[in-house]
Amino acid sequence: MTAERVQVLIIGAGPAGAMAAWTLATAGVRDVLVVEAHRLPRAKLCSGVISTKTLRWMQAVWVPFPAQAVIGASRHLVWRVGGRERLFVAPNDLLFVDRAQWDAGILAAAQAPTVRAPVTVQDGVRAVAYDRATRRVRLADGTWIRADWVIGADGTAGISTRAVHGQRVPQITAYEAQWAEVPIRPAVYLDWDLPGGYGWVFPKWAGVAVGGASAQAGWTPSRRAYLDQLAQGAGVHLPAGPVPGHGIPSHVPWPPTNGHCLLVGDAGGWADPLIGEGIPYALWTGWAAARALLTPDPARTYTRWARRLGAWQRPLRWVAALRQRTGAAWLGRWIADHPRREAWVWASLIARPLPVLEGGQRIDGEETVTITAGHPGG
Repeated sequence: MTAERVQVLIIGAGPAGAMAAWTLATAGVRDVLVVEAHRLPRAKLCSGVISTKTLRWMQAVWVPFPAQAVIGASRHLVWRVGGRERLFVAPNDLLFVDRAQWDAGILAAAQAPTVRAPVTVQDGVRAVAYDRATRRVRLADGTWIRADWVIGADGTAGISTRAVHGQRVPQITAYEAQWAEVPIRPAVYLDWDLPGGYGWVFPKWAGVAVGGASAQAGWTPSRRAYLDQLAQGAGVHLPAGPVPGHGIPSHVPWPPTNGHCLLVGDAGGWADPLIGEGIPYALWTGWAAARALLTPDPARTYTRWARRLGAWQRPLRWVAALRQRTGAAWLGRWIADHPRREAWVWASLIARPLPVLEGGQRIDGEETVTITAGHPGG
């Protein structure tokens, strides 16, 4: 059976896949296809937090910011530790976005006629099989796509991770529900008393998101009771309704590529080890994978850059491991012991700049680009 041929196949149109698409489009790489299992714009269970480090990094690489997706903002954080509350006023706003509009905005920039090589997007079709020997991917409609390179951005349970590692990305489950038209004070509410994790109440201009995540076993059956109690502490009364869950990667499986498929975002296991934040890591790895394809040895280059991001995360992983071993809300109590530590947490978790790659942040040039085909035996 003949297969459609493309230079790059991007599986998944979340932030990582959309960022990879935008990077390749602005670099002038033609024959880039993005396939997405859901119809776009897709709804996504996600708090949609855009932190200071995300904003600064997007500005540094000149990524178009989908301002129309912003649905909330606050720089007031209430920390709950040991049953007590304390207000922290951050130097910058946390923004909250509608993920359907956010993802679609970045992807639309990659399709715009003004970029050097607009990408093609095929939504509503799932990638279901991967054959590394022939560098082909089969879609649910029976179509085979032969790609010189694949960027796997299809989440913790997609085919990309299984193709590289033979299994899903290890994960914990976060539970979150979002309610519209629920009045709330305009402050972020963070509960550090949840053992092995934390809970959150995020204010939106037209509602509220309430959730929690913990790596400690045993809290799942009581999640609704916990979220009700958490919301009441933040002055919110939650209506009845289900509390769905979604996976957060718990660690990064290695290596990040099999020599043909580069794993990005959740598919690569990238999330903040302490707070589960995923958007900045999705954007960064999607951008780095796309940039790596412009080098003579993409797999080796991306592996080196991913290792740099892993080194950047090392202090966070160390603190996360210590918190897990204590089996209690150790981090919250440590923060509460001294007021200045709140500013340290903000600077370390929210505002710390992401790594910068060699060669500068932008891709310049006027010609379209042909990349080198992957090596199945690599």
